[in-house]
Amino acid sequence: MAVLSSCAADDATPAAFYAHQVDRNMFYEINLDAAASGYDFLGGASLRGVRKPEQAKEVYSALKKAGYAITHNPDSVTLLGSDRVMLLADPDKRGNDNSIGYTVDSLQGAMTVAQMTQAALNHLMKQSPDQFFMMVEDGEIDHASHANDAGAAIKDILSFQDAIKVAYDFYKQHPDETLIIVTADHDTGGMAIGSRTNRVNLNLIDSQRISKDKFSDYCRSLIRNNESMSWDEMKKFLSDKLGFWTTVPITENETKDLQVLFDKAIVARESQDQRTLYNNFNQFAVKVFDLFNSHVGTSFISGNHTANPVPVFAIGAGANNFKKALNNIEIPLLIYDLTR
Repeated sequence: MAVLSSCAADDATPAAFYAHQVDRNMFYEINLDAAASGYDFLGGASLRGVRKPEQAKEVYSALKKAGYAITHNPDSVTLLGSDRVMLLADPDKRGNDNSIGYTVDSLQGAMTVAQMTQAALNHLMKQSPDQFFMMVEDGEIDHASHANDAGAAIKDILSFQDAIKVAYDFYKQHPDETLIIVTADHDTGGMAIGSRTNRVNLNLIDSQRISKDKFSDYCRSLIRNNESMSWDEMKKFLSDKLGFWTTVPITENETKDLQVLFDKAIVARESQDQRTLYNNFNQFAVKVFDLFNSHVGTSFISGNHTANPVPVFAIGAGANNFKKALNNIEIPLLIYDLTR
């Protein structure tokens, strides 16, 4: 068994596969459940149940006792000589505690979902070559959608494609005994292609070189550190990172509105953050990315989960069972029936 995520290894989705706690924020207890799970491979950005020294000591002791070797290098997994492996992102090369980092931010040396998937697959083929189960999550897609950051979401969808290709290449070698299912537990944000104000131009996504999270963090750091920044300096930053006034045709009126909010939020420090599930966004950052989305031609209906249906794609042994519309609770039952 392997469970891995681009989010923390004790985040809600991976934890649902091995933990039995009443709250998703019980990270310490979830970490102890991970140690007791007996899974061959666990992976993620970090463990959040080790923030307190006493709890960290207990968690790492439990993992060691259960036979887990912990590594930050996906290429080292097959060299560890351990039956059980926990792969965590290098703390100096990840986005934050709950993220290996958005693809759009191009973090130097950051671990990718494709690398994690290949490492897990290599380990499972060594430990249990006749039969195994893997769950792979790219949680950055969800995080970016909570943020209404279309560019970051799209770039991580493309990154997730690389992880799917790893699985698909394995399927091509074992087509009669491999089943791949690609789906989601829910929709987030209700992102749509199309807006009321501008024509769709998805090519502008390639102008984006910073996530909304990183940009908002940058704005907050200016305020927190009492750093001064002129409007001309901010314009250059927006041009370099988002293509404003170059590839993205920001109008004169849009520029005036941006400058007014810049003076209020960044210079005068008179704005409130917008709260979402995974981050709080500076008011100026919200305006900047709403404007960027408008020019790209993407729009959102929410900053939270929605009731929109999600796709289910399947290929391989038993894939015909997943052709119809399904309640998501039916999917694990179908997998169970196929593996009995």
